[in-house]
Amino acid sequence: MSMTDAPLPDMRPALIVWGEHLAPSAITNLLGVAPTKSHLKGEKNKWGVEKEDGAWMLYGERKHFATVAECLDDFLCQFPSGIEHLANVPDARCRIEIDIGYSSEYPVIDLENRHVRLLAVTNGEFVTTICDLGRTESSL
Repeated sequence: MSMTDAPLPDMRPALIVWGEHLAPSAITNLLGVAPTKSHLKGEKNKWGVEKEDGAWMLYGERKHFATVAECLDDFLCQFPSGIEHLANVPDARCRIEIDIGYSSEYPVIDLENRHVRLLAVTNGEFVTTICDLGRTESSL
């Protein structure tokens, strides 16, 4: 199978913002986008354990992309004023996550300089989780 015939990897991006005193409503107002889920510090999870931090989380749709850069561009375009303003939120940390369904037939995983600059401006983390779709349990 040639590289052009290979199936594109599926990717699911997420933006997670958290902090001890984080108010999720302030992040929603700042970014102009409602989260997939959020919570305040002290709220209890389904097991009755109190959350240690407030958090705002937005999970994108799982779709096929040729590159990580294409996935990030698609995800970040929903923030009309960008995410750079997160750097001005006291006590806030941010992380961009991409869950990648990776196939050995399509090994392109990239990150462009403009995305690296964006992470630097927001003091953000970048996390990828890669699942090799080409492996079967018998080949592990």
